[in-house]
Amino acid sequence: MKALFLFSTIVFFSLLTISNIQAQNKSKKETVTITTLDGNIYTGKILKQTEKTIRIKTTSAGVLTIKKKKIKSIDFDPSSSSSNAVSQYRSYPSKYFLGTSGYNLKKGEGYYGNTWIFFNEINYGITDNLSIGAGTIPLFIFNGAPTPVWLKTKVSLPIVKNKINISGGAMAGAIIGEEFYSDNTFLWLYSAGTLGSKEKNISFSINFIYGGGGWSPALFTLSGKYKVSHRTYLLTDNYLSFDTNGLGDGIFSFLGARTAFKGISLDYGGIVPIGAGIFDVGIYIVPYLGIKIGFGR
Repeated sequence: MKALFLFSTIVFFSLLTISNIQAQNKSKKETVTITTLDGNIYTGKILKQTEKTIRIKTTSAGVLTIKKKKIKSIDFDPSSSSSNAVSQYRSYPSKYFLGTSGYNLKKGEGYYGNTWIFFNEINYGITDNLSIGAGTIPLFIFNGAPTPVWLKTKVSLPIVKNKINISGGAMAGAIIGEEFYSDNTFLWLYSAGTLGSKEKNISFSINFIYGGGGWSPALFTLSGKYKVSHRTYLLTDNYLSFDTNGLGDGIFSFLGARTAFKGISLDYGGIVPIGAGIFDVGIYIVPYLGIKIGFGR
């Protein structure tokens, strides 16, 4: 067990090191509004970006070079470039690897997500506090195998803006391609609370899953996000199960990072199962890879 945690720690911090070695961005003549940590606001055209700084040309203060570690936010003007808001770096604060947070998608913001090639999902913000989604695992391509499909919705509420947020939601689905029985349907209900900003936070959620004609014991999730560079965030999801008959009892941990690129983001890391049932698989690290492609605002 000690060797497992040591190996997990090495992998986790190796991801941190890798994520900080990023290529220099090409210069873009985009207009941006930069808000610094000390409250100053600058609007101008981007002249050059590096991993540590951004240089802009303003009308009032001339050319400025600002350290990215001193930047609170960067807002792009879609009309200043052939690329629209999709080209912005998106951190997707509403979601970790699989776990959810108290934040939500903004109105008009959406993304297509793919994990391990087969898990496909689309999510879209109806308002700043309400989003909907749909997904599938298209197993029908394998000789018409039964295929899971689902619909989902999420409602969020800011208690203290950008500090304390809560959310609740549901995911309902069925396995099509078989005779339709109630045992082929499933329902996932959850509530979550998040403490912290969209870039650095911790979340706790409680989940109830219906499937196979009955409800499973509550599944608890502790998740976190920490910004380590302009485009990279450390992520973790930790599922705690007390289900001795279904999932098994134990901890199911996701450790890794998310790096944002123009229009897309990449989630990568490993899964560490510890416990009984499906958690006791005899594999210390299961690779995780997912991608999100943004659309809308």
